[in-house]
Amino acid sequence: MDRLGLYHAVRGTFIQELRLDTIANNLANVTTPAFKHDRLIFSDLLARRTQTSFRQGVIHPTNNNLDLAINGPGFFKVQLAQGVAYTRCGNFLLSKDGHLVTRDGHPVLGSRGPITVTGDARRIHIDRAGNVYDRGERIDTLAMVRFQDNNQLRKIGRTMFSAAPGTEQKVPEAKRDLTQGALEMSNLSPVYEMVKMIETHRTFEAYTKIIQTIAEMDEKSANQVGRLA
Repeated sequence: MDRLGLYHAVRGTFIQELRLDTIANNLANVTTPAFKHDRLIFSDLLARRTQTSFRQGVIHPTNNNLDLAINGPGFFKVQLAQGVAYTRCGNFLLSKDGHLVTRDGHPVLGSRGPITVTGDARRIHIDRAGNVYDRGERIDTLAMVRFQDNNQLRKIGRTMFSAAPGTEQKVPEAKRDLTQGALEMSNLSPVYEMVKMIETHRTFEAYTKIIQTIAEMDEKSANQVGRLA
C-alpha cells in the first residue's frame, strides 16, 4: 500500500471539500448587504483558519430612509444579548417601540446607547457624520468604530463581527462618510467564485480518482500474493 500517497490524497479531498463549503456559503450570500467573503487557509498539519476579505463592496442606492452605507473604514455598533457586535450592514428598521434595530431586531447603538426615535421613519435624517435627526431635531449620533487590524475580528453569522475588549477605536465625526438611502453590497465576485468552485471540484475529483487507483492497486497486489501462496 502506498500509505504516503493515500495520506496526501485523503488530505487533499478533505481540504477541497472544506473549500467547496466555504465557496458555497460565499455564493449563497452574494445578495446579502455588506457580506464579506471568506477564504480557507491551511497549514501543513491540516490546521485551518478562515480569512475574511474586508474590501469594500459597491454602494447601491435604495431610497430607503433607514438604509445606511459606510464609505471607507468603520463599523456600526450593535447590541446583542451576549455583548456588543460590529457590522457594516446598514439595512435598519424601526421596532414597535421606536428603536433603530437591525433586520434581526438587535438595537443599533448611538453615543448614549440604543437609538430611539418618536417620529415616522420617513422624517428621520442621518447626515454623513452619523448624526440622527428626528423631525429636524438632533437626537443622537451613531456609534461608529474602526480597528487597527480587521483580521482580529471574528465573524458572527453572515454580517456581524466580534472583537476583543479594548480593541475598538472611535471614528471621529470628521472622518465619517455615511450615505443615507443606500447600502453597501457584498464584496465578492460571483464569476470568480464560480471559477474557484469549478477548479476546486475538479481537484476534489482528481484526488478521489487517486484514492480509487491506490485501492485498486492494493486489491490487485493482494490477489497476486494470494495466488503465489
